[in-house]
Amino acid sequence: MLNARPRPHRLALTYLLHERNLLDQGYCSFPAECNDLEHYDFDHIVQVLEQDNFVIDHARAKQLKQSLPLKVDDISLTDSMAINDGIISPDYQYVDFAVITESLVNSGNGSVFITEKIMKAIVNKVPFVVLGDKHTLQYMQSLGYKTFDFLINESYDSLDYHERIHAIVDEIERLCDIDFAKYQEQIARVTEHNYNLMMQKDFYQERIEHMINFLK
Repeated sequence: MLNARPRPHRLALTYLLHERNLLDQGYCSFPAECNDLEHYDFDHIVQVLEQDNFVIDHARAKQLKQSLPLKVDDISLTDSMAINDGIISPDYQYVDFAVITESLVNSGNGSVFITEKIMKAIVNKVPFVVLGDKHTLQYMQSLGYKTFDFLINESYDSLDYHERIHAIVDEIERLCDIDFAKYQEQIARVTEHNYNLMMQKDFYQERIEHMINFLK
């Protein structure tokens, strides 16, 4: 789970995983308050989450704050764009699945906002759980991508934000006990399909033309 920039929903998910002692089950990044990309106030974000009706144990939040930064790779302001553009990463070979924290989780009006974060999981051919807008997976499926409903309980995709983030934590905890070797053939079929779709020029050309026409 890669979090180069702090956002309330990213801190919420990181905190909930920390609360269940799940962060040591994989690789997670989260910046300290003073970092090369973006300074922020940890305690202020906690207050924002509490105002949004998240229940926060301040002792556990303090433990998390003191453990920061959590690092998977090195980033800085000068190379952050290169990291976004450098989609292929050897880090994915060490994990069974990716947890994607998208930029937005509550765009509203039925909108779904997706970025390179999901694309990284697709190109690196790993199953993924997405904390993004409601119906993110449904939208991906409408584009022709396949998801991993044979392995992952994807019912979280249709839940409202608060229910969704807690359901995702439940699912991450369950997945940490799954033997992924039993699903390798099914995973390979889905990841190959998604990779091949993503690499099709015509797939992108149609969407680019649609965007140009919309702007006109």
